[in-house]
Amino acid sequence: MKNNNFKLLLTFVGLLLISTIAIVNAQDDDNDRFVNPKFVKLFTPQNDRYTYSTINGSSEFYAMSSRDLIYFTVAQLNSAVDGSTTTSSNIFSLSTSDTIGGMTIKDSYVYALGLNTFYKINPVTGDNENIQDSSSLYTAKGAFTFGNNVFFLSSSPVTLAHIDTTLDFKSTNLLFSTITVAPYSFVVDQVNGYAFLGSDTKPDISIVDLNTKAEVGVFTNASITSTFKRSVPIVDTAKKILYYCSTSNNQLFVDVFSYENIATANTIEYKYSFGLITGSDCSTGSIDTYGGQLFFSVTTDSALLNLGTDPQGNNQGATELEGFEVSSLQTFADISTNKLYVVSETQVAIVSYASVCPNDCSGANAGTCIAGVCQCNQEYYGLDCSQKTCLQLNNCSYAIQGNGKCINGECICESIWDGDDCSERVCPGQCQGRGTCSGAPDYTCACELGYRGADCSETYEVPCGTFTESQDCVDHTYCGWCQVDGVCRKGDRYGPEDGFCRTWYFGQNVEVGIIVLGVIFIVLIGILFLIDIGTTPFVDVKRAKDYAEEFKTGAYPKGTHEEASILWWRDQRSAKAWTLMDQFQFISLISHIGVVFPSRFLNFTEYLDWTNMGIPFPPAINPPQEFTSTTGRALLTYSQYENSLGAGGLYHLANILFWFGLLCAAFLVPLLIVFIALNFLEGLIHWKEVIRNRIIHVTVRLLTVGYIGVVMASAYSLVTPLHSYKIIIPGAILVVVYGIGLPIGIFKLLDVPEARLHNPTFKQQFGCLYVNFKPKTDHRFVVFTFIKRFVMAIIVGILAFEPTPVYPLSGTDMAVPIVQVVVIIIVLIGYAVLLGIRKPYFDHYHLWLEYFLTGLNVITVGLSLTHLKNPSVAGELIACLIQALSLIACIAAYIISWLQMRSAFLEKVKKFFGFCKCGKKDKSKNVDMGEIPTKP
Repeated sequence: MKNNNFKLLLTFVGLLLISTIAIVNAQDDDNDRFVNPKFVKLFTPQNDRYTYSTINGSSEFYAMSSRDLIYFTVAQLNSAVDGSTTTSSNIFSLSTSDTIGGMTIKDSYVYALGLNTFYKINPVTGDNENIQDSSSLYTAKGAFTFGNNVFFLSSSPVTLAHIDTTLDFKSTNLLFSTITVAPYSFVVDQVNGYAFLGSDTKPDISIVDLNTKAEVGVFTNASITSTFKRSVPIVDTAKKILYYCSTSNNQLFVDVFSYENIATANTIEYKYSFGLITGSDCSTGSIDTYGGQLFFSVTTDSALLNLGTDPQGNNQGATELEGFEVSSLQTFADISTNKLYVVSETQVAIVSYASVCPNDCSGANAGTCIAGVCQCNQEYYGLDCSQKTCLQLNNCSYAIQGNGKCINGECICESIWDGDDCSERVCPGQCQGRGTCSGAPDYTCACELGYRGADCSETYEVPCGTFTESQDCVDHTYCGWCQVDGVCRKGDRYGPEDGFCRTWYFGQNVEVGIIVLGVIFIVLIGILFLIDIGTTPFVDVKRAKDYAEEFKTGAYPKGTHEEASILWWRDQRSAKAWTLMDQFQFISLISHIGVVFPSRFLNFTEYLDWTNMGIPFPPAINPPQEFTSTTGRALLTYSQYENSLGAGGLYHLANILFWFGLLCAAFLVPLLIVFIALNFLEGLIHWKEVIRNRIIHVTVRLLTVGYIGVVMASAYSLVTPLHSYKIIIPGAILVVVYGIGLPIGIFKLLDVPEARLHNPTFKQQFGCLYVNFKPKTDHRFVVFTFIKRFVMAIIVGILAFEPTPVYPLSGTDMAVPIVQVVVIIIVLIGYAVLLGIRKPYFDHYHLWLEYFLTGLNVITVGLSLTHLKNPSVAGELIACLIQALSLIACIAAYIISWLQMRSAFLEKVKKFFGFCKCGKKDKSKNVDMGEIPTKP
């Protein structure tokens, strides 16, 4: 026999095994191949272990030990509970123990081979016939049927015995055939009538013709002298392919043979080999010829593995049968249910297996897995039948001119074709929407300014200064419109490439809605403050007249409950207006966080920067611009913000202090002049007291309003790259004196007896700090609101240092904006927790307003993290909508405070709207006054 092919195998087997084993070991825990394992224990009445098993077709299961035979239906095995034991009702026992090494089923009889006895057993009736051969002790290796014959295999003596089941079961019916190979393993082709017997010491394979019951040839290789074990054979009867799992040099592999020409050549032809997972041996095996998958139960040092592979050794997957024996008696694949049955000496493992075809051919509607290859239905194509065809679309007109390609049921047309079936002629790429198509017969593109090429896909830069209209400017991705100067300049969504622009539009024209929303905010808070300022002097003057004599002595008259009540409700209402002012300051604050935040939201806050004195110097005193680097405006952080004011780091603190000083002077200087003048008018002593109270009140308010802006600018001055003592020293002094000193001073100011806190004169002067809080100690909660402002202002100012990172953010560049956002969120959440613990507000409406505003602000700041790299229109709109809700909440709380006040006007309104129940509960009883009178 020619063995050239087998010699070639030995030459390359080492390289083959190394490569395939490496691949398979990476997949040896493929949980997608084998799923839903179930273990059923076999009933063993004599504490014995089964030595042989067989599944008759796919309906009956038999297992035999040294004495006992158990049998039941496969359906019972499938329905058994995981971990349960099979029933003991179907048991047959031999009269004496024997060593059973082979068993097969024929016509409901079990034929088995012991040491020197051949058995014919009827497990139902209990009949048992046997033939004894006292001259031999058989080492049985198996039994099988073919036609009317039952065959028995023995390796010692080397014997192939057969019995004709149509004749009486007796010794004269037991015939023997000569075979060359001492069989260690075997497999039978029941269709073509051949048996293949393998050795456990050499690569020989004996070939037996079951029709003649004689050996017709032996496949051998004399050049192999090392130990070679043929462990488990599998046959594909349709393709006449023999797969033999073998072991050599402690490696497992599969030899693949063809026996298509066996009738004429009396031998088998070697085809190829592939490696398997490292193990000591193959235990048993089976094949799913329909799905094209081989299964082997592989014995390792510690466990038994289920291994599945396609016939070429690719797409291998394995799973360990935990708690199972390390070897098996039988492996059987039921192709009708895609279940694998692995039988050991004591139990059966039932495991479902997946198809080896890609994606299981995308389901029954798309294709069918046949022999490991997807056979697609007419409407689908592809290796896994996942792509839909375009049969209903004239196959994309391909039969005519090749106008397009079919991609998953959709025609993808060539650049000059269009339509559902690519039958319509168009200009190349339809000019990409950047030009005009000439139509027939030329179909050429006339490109717009800035684009060129046959399909207008190429771009070239038109100087931005060419455009005089904002819409034309922003239509070009590298140009932006500076609204202040009315010019088009090169840049990106965060500003011009050179210099700065206070109002910058990029990718969109001027948005009137944003401007209108900003104006609405400003007008609303202006109205609220005008109402409060306009209604205050009348009450103050009346009280000052009533107690003019007491004020001459410097006393603080206590006043009546009526006066205290009026002052208390007035400041409650005023507190809601100042809460709205605080919210505006917060919006302006977060616009300077060093993150890629929505540009439209930043443009919106431009109209609210006045709340933190974010107003450029007047042109007459504007300092020289220090902006020179094009990277300084890569992010609209606080450093870019100071550039947008027209001032460098050296002048920014001075800019803020200028407007803060101007604001203080505008309010305080006139009041001081009037106060000094009243010192010389003895008859107007009550007016002097009114002005004194207003000076104190306005001073406290101004210090509160300027707190965030001044502290933020001071903190930024400490880290400015200029490192000039002219800015660092003033910044440090302001952080200590103003940032830290003001909260401490307020704490000391309010650390007075409770009686003083309730005194109307004290309330007129400092009520804006504490009157809306509960009595005793919770009025000092205002200090915590300053601590919250201080931390946020410091973190934004200090972490806004230059140079700002280049967009898009990457690596450690993200650390600064992330820290800014995270710290502010922590501060806001801490503030909310403190609110929950102390509940300091006397008016519970104000408490819930603070809860609501804090939650909205946490969400707004959190949006910054989602826009670190990818700004979105949705994020911009969400941020604006959230802050619009804060406006609505503050206005609602303000209206509720009006309804809580007792006045003649409100009483008339409530009488007119009789259904309104608002304000009937007298909440002033919870303070220190009695009934709130109807009229002030």
